[in-house]
Amino acid sequence: MYKTASILLVHPSTNKKAPLSSTIAKSEHLGLAYLSSALNYSNLSCRIIDLESQPGTPLELANQVETEGIKLVGFSPTSLSAANANEIMCEIKKKCHDVIFVWGGHLATGLGMQTFNSVPLLDALVLGDGIPVISILVETVEKQRGLPKHPQVLVNPTSTLPIVSKYQQHCAPTWTDIMPTRYLSSSKYKRHGARILTSLGCPYECSFCTTPFIYGQRRTLRSLSHIISEIRFLHNNLGVKRIWINDDLFLDGSMANHQRACNFAREIHNIDPELRFRPLCRPDSFEKYPDTLKTLIACGMDTIFVGLESGDNSTLTELNKRVSLHTSIDFVREIRKENVHLQIGFIMFTPFATTTSLRRNVEFLYDIGELYRMFPVTRTVLAFPGTALWNSLHENDNIDKNRSTPFLTYPKFLNNNVMQLSLAFELSEEDFAEFDGFIYERNLCGKLPKKTHQELSKMIRKKIHDAITAAENGAQASNIRNLVKVMLPKLNIIAGSSFK
Repeated sequence: MYKTASILLVHPSTNKKAPLSSTIAKSEHLGLAYLSSALNYSNLSCRIIDLESQPGTPLELANQVETEGIKLVGFSPTSLSAANANEIMCEIKKKCHDVIFVWGGHLATGLGMQTFNSVPLLDALVLGDGIPVISILVETVEKQRGLPKHPQVLVNPTSTLPIVSKYQQHCAPTWTDIMPTRYLSSSKYKRHGARILTSLGCPYECSFCTTPFIYGQRRTLRSLSHIISEIRFLHNNLGVKRIWINDDLFLDGSMANHQRACNFAREIHNIDPELRFRPLCRPDSFEKYPDTLKTLIACGMDTIFVGLESGDNSTLTELNKRVSLHTSIDFVREIRKENVHLQIGFIMFTPFATTTSLRRNVEFLYDIGELYRMFPVTRTVLAFPGTALWNSLHENDNIDKNRSTPFLTYPKFLNNNVMQLSLAFELSEEDFAEFDGFIYERNLCGKLPKKTHQELSKMIRKKIHDAITAAENGAQASNIRNLVKVMLPKLNIIAGSSFK
């Protein structure tokens, strides 16, 4: 029997449609789920609220905090949801003056002490992996109304809370020891999938990625038996039939890692041959050991996420992707041949983008069959605190100050044409979010007819080239957005008529 800990863990919202249309893996926030498990390990408990999948207003959350007597509210904000976290804190503080606010996760770790300049209500930050410190933090807050003196805890210099040096030292588990606390049934989304982690870290150092500054180039692996125990629990107790693997990188280039991946797949197949899973990989993941791909497919891999990022070699170099366009094309061709569904990471706009490189991206996406929706061509590379890109842009003062926030940096562009396109397409991502989400799910479920796919792709391809031409002729972002948006009713007609 767990005693109640007056703590609320919150995944704040971006307040946008687009993030939820980018993936159909709408599942629990794993970082918070692991923190909850660490508290359970110490006979403490908490509540988790995921505002990205279960929308709620700051006032509603403030009322809940007041009603339940919450003493500590922990947030796991991203650069896009930090503003929502701040709004919630302001609303809570009006009702509950003594509540303590803590941020954790990649954003908090990347910004460090700078966070307090932008979020004065914040009491403390937890850096890096919060699992070893979460129980210490909760008990110090509850029993001593202070914050622990701990190397992973940064305290706001303006805070009047006492810093506690003597506190109970818990035998803290690591994330490889515990099962994440599941709250799948609390989500309004009806689904049969769940996310899992089999490893943390990635040996590559893409300039836009937060993983390198959190974990370096090392990878931490969970034991296979532990992973399979979790999947068996999800399948047998919660009816999960699809596993979304959320690793930073599921497959690196080592033989040992490929053997582990194959053993993992065989174990899943042994649990239930109908179980399906999706890993995250690179375009060069199977170059050395192509048989691994066949094993994964034979054992239930029907979808794969791969960070392609660009259809232009110079842009791949700019992003430090360490892969060639030729490799990406070969990878996609092999995936298509095996009838595996493809999810892609893609970045349309980078600091050195030109209209020529943008056109290459359009043609690349069209050729590989990924231009049936708007999402891939809307994304501007975002510089997150702690990344190589963030450091480079700030060191060289190459920042678009009109678009940037204390939590997120947009780059300047080489020419105004690209900037206008970036502005327009960011707005277009919201315009097309509902269509993109609908058509994306249909495609990944194998329910998008080939003819419909072709019609959508041709229309989007033409319209994007028209938009690039308009920018080259001096069109501003609002005009470009309207030029693109006019095709939305036609796309909906084409898509809708296919499924009647």
